[in-house]
Amino acid sequence: MKTRILRFVALHQELMRYRVRCGIVSLFLVLAAVVQAYSGDVAGPSQPANTPDPLQHLKDIGFTPFLNYNGEEFANFSGGVGRGGNYEGLLKLGMTVDMEKVVKWTGGSMYFAVLYPHGLGITNEYVHDYNVLSNIDAYDSWRLFEAWVQQDVADHRLSLRVGQLTTDSNFFVSDNGELYINSAYGALGTALHNIVTPIYPVASPGVWLKVSPVPAWYFQAMVVSDDPGAQDGNNKHGLRYNFGGNTNALIFVEAVYQRTGTEDAPVLEGKYKVGGYYDTGLFPDNRGGAAHRGNSAWWVVVDQQLYRESLKPKETFRGLSAFGRVTSAPDAYNPVSFYFDAGLNYTGLIPGHDKDILGIAISYERLSSELRQANGDPVPSHREHVIEGTYLWTLNDHFAVQPDIQYIINPGGVGATPNALVGGLRFIINF
Repeated sequence: MKTRILRFVALHQELMRYRVRCGIVSLFLVLAAVVQAYSGDVAGPSQPANTPDPLQHLKDIGFTPFLNYNGEEFANFSGGVGRGGNYEGLLKLGMTVDMEKVVKWTGGSMYFAVLYPHGLGITNEYVHDYNVLSNIDAYDSWRLFEAWVQQDVADHRLSLRVGQLTTDSNFFVSDNGELYINSAYGALGTALHNIVTPIYPVASPGVWLKVSPVPAWYFQAMVVSDDPGAQDGNNKHGLRYNFGGNTNALIFVEAVYQRTGTEDAPVLEGKYKVGGYYDTGLFPDNRGGAAHRGNSAWWVVVDQQLYRESLKPKETFRGLSAFGRVTSAPDAYNPVSFYFDAGLNYTGLIPGHDKDILGIAISYERLSSELRQANGDPVPSHREHVIEGTYLWTLNDHFAVQPDIQYIINPGGVGATPNALVGGLRFIINF
């Protein structure tokens, strides 16, 4: 009898998963139809090619709302700790306010964003990788994300921002690396695992300054609280503003050089970044010694176009780009001591699909050789690697789909979990 009940429960759970996934697919098809019908790029039987923007009046008076939805189904096919798949999604909505249009505040602007991550990623259930394999995976809750006020002066050459901020929106970012779904290609391992930094989906109160003395160069710095709280604990809704005695300062700095052309004289463009952070808090010693005051890391980021199909004036970029990032932190009091990633992207490989991007990337993350198990013995392994292949298929300005496959070598970095092969499909809606 007990066996029959368990079988019935398992069958019921599988049926519910099937219904949910059918509902998700139906929603996906409806949204695709709506986007296709109302896109300014595609004309339907009774739809003019240039559809007026229904929000243009709001934009004219200074309010620019936005909505973004990412949904995906990923599954683990082999290795890891189990077979299976899950659906998860991320809704992001918010608004940018031009204060000059609204209240005649010259150079002033405001911004806020609200998130609703939902669903289950497969990292915890099926893979047990150290770097979460989806960059939208987060605790399910409505939450305030970034919210700030900004002042620009000297024709935007100097910008000051105050409010709830995140570091991965501004620092150590590769433009080409943003194509990839695995979170390893987002926040650097030396920032994600070594310090408690405000990154998606949690922000911290702080100040950001950007100085652009000439068009080719800019310098930026940020000071934020190093105690943003836990997304699944004491900061589930992004409303925690901690200035208590346990809070320390987290300082990020970065210098950026940009090589750009013009519409009339295109070139092979590139962007090169050098930066680092310093956290003033206390950090435990990996070998059990005294805690260390202060922690730091440095990084270099390179984005470079390697080949353009055309250098004719006013031709959009189609061709091959590369990216690479490297970062290092002290072994003695950090879980991650070295990280490197690199990849190749080809934009517009298929004729007529100029915005589509095909990409392949690899990451290498080395954990500190000083890490010890609970009994004091060295951990048996110190590395995790990710190889990811993906294709971003852009149907129009509002809708895209992205099939993706990842091979995760030594999931978890310190154990004996078999290498995992995972794959899935993401769809992206932007308004």
